[in-house]
Amino acid sequence: MPVSDSNRVVVEIDQELKRQLYATLALDRCTLKDWFRGAVERFLGEKADQVTAIRVPTATEKERATLL
Repeated sequence: MPVSDSNRVVVEIDQELKRQLYATLALDRCTLKDWFRGAVERFLGEKADQVTAIRVPTATEKERATLL
């Protein structure tokens, strides 16, 4: 999946899995956005050493590279 500069993440999952996820989140009074952000933060915290070694260029850096 391509990485873009937008703030959106698009994921295709099975319809039944999606239904179960939303139902469970509703029971916890949690939004998908809040749940996802928490899951990402926990995941990145666990992988902190590996993630700091990986650096994705910003849009500005990409634009500079195009000008060169």
